[in-house]
Amino acid sequence: MLAQPEVMGAGYNVNAVLLGIVLHRAPAAFALMAVLAAQLHSRRKALPYLIIFHWHLRQA
Repeated sequence: MLAQPEVMGAGYNVNAVLLGIVLHRAPAAFALMAVLAAQLHSRRKALPYLIIFHWHLRQA
């Protein structure tokens, strides 16, 4: 879990923030990949959809 800085306005650890973002989005990506791979019967066919999903989240 990310810790709050002791002093307001203090710097924060960018790596911790990025890790938090990755951990927040990872379950959705795993679930999407599992469903698509099962429906398309191929992980290779599902991968472009995962990339589009990732790109869409970056735009939001």
